[in-house]
Amino acid sequence: SASQKEIILPNLNHATQQVTKNFKTVTPIKEDGVTMEKITRFGVSLEPELLKKFDKKIKKEGYKSRSEAIRDLIRKKLIEDKTMNPDAEAFGALTIIYDHHIRNIKNRLMETQHNHLKEILSTTHVHIDRNNCLEVIVLRGKTGNIKKLSDNIISTDGVKHGKLVITDKIF
Repeated sequence: SASQKEIILPNLNHATQQVTKNFKTVTPIKEDGVTMEKITRFGVSLEPELLKKFDKKIKKEGYKSRSEAIRDLIRKKLIEDKTMNPDAEAFGALTIIYDHHIRNIKNRLMETQHNHLKEILSTTHVHIDRNNCLEVIVLRGKTGNIKKLSDNIISTDGVKHGKLVITDKIF
């Protein structure tokens, strides 16, 4: 159309940019060695001090670009928002540490896990020392069910520490 201009930018591996309003759609380009089928570029305005802190943080974390770090922040927020819904389907990783000498703890944990075969995909058991074990339980299901099951396992007498991480694919 008359309101769009096509520009060839050689520094984008000869990608074609279509400039429309305040957004630039680029198809396809390579970024950080990965070919991206279609991306949209946009500007972000930040105070200099905030940008300086952000750059320091992403450098420390090993990001190769601001774009990569911003994409991860957006994904994280979208996952957090989605998994707030107790009916949303998600995946979880529950990590617990427990004292295997506590009376019947192994049997209680195993019984709980056997009662939730639908949600529990896998478990990994590691002996930390003579008294303590670490277990990682991979879960799948509705976030409300995953959280309830995890709370039940963490509150088992003898479990010293537990942490649930819930995630999901975005797209």
